[in-house]
Amino acid sequence: AHIANCIDENTDNVYGDVMYVNEARERLGTRNKFTPHKLPENLKIRSFRFGMSVSHQGIFVRRSIAKPYIENSLAADIDWVIDALKKSRKNVNAHIVVSEFLVGGISKQKHKQSLLDRYQVLKKHYGFIPNLFNHGVIVLRAVLKSLTK
Repeated sequence: AHIANCIDENTDNVYGDVMYVNEARERLGTRNKFTPHKLPENLKIRSFRFGMSVSHQGIFVRRSIAKPYIENSLAADIDWVIDALKKSRKNVNAHIVVSEFLVGGISKQKHKQSLLDRYQVLKKHYGFIPNLFNHGVIVLRAVLKSLTK
């Protein structure tokens, strides 16, 4: 009901946070707690230049702008969401947790391949040079995070 109340005739995407859970379905905290990507108030294509700012499990996309996932990519979710944002007229933050996310999925199991796939998808959407810069920021952020642990 809350999601439905966020939608008007121009709304193409409604998004919210996701709750991380373990295999016992114990709640670990929201995605915002575990990643450097904070849920943007105003979701735009630029929101993804440093990685996945909204989990694909946390966004509802109007069917008419949703395309099929690309195959054989561990970054198909990022590509799908960015593509939907390119076509959207209005994106609305629902300000609630909209789904649960089981930690330790295939992207974590095949982390190196996931990073390579993500690099290719972000290069496709943002271009070669901006993507190099953006990944420099991503690496710097990861190094700084590891130093503060």
